[in-house]
Amino acid sequence: MKHCQSIVALINSTIATQFGLAADTFQSLQSPERISNTMIRFLKAMASPETEDLRTALIHHTDFGTLTLLANVVGGLQILS
Repeated sequence: MKHCQSIVALINSTIATQFGLAADTFQSLQSPERISNTMIRFLKAMASPETEDLRTALIHHTDFGTLTLLANVVGGLQILS
């Protein structure tokens, strides 16, 4: 979790700097010590053994919040065409 927080802090700092804002503009609004709507969710979904089976583990959805970090062993975000 701390590693993820450091990644988010770096991204927030970079985005703020590119917008011409102080580097801590976004990070100061997302303190891990304050109550927030930040959430972490761990999911385990097995891949379908059938290549024709296009079901996904989660129904289609939109993530909310400033950033979403996705880490999986399959190789990334899965998008159905």
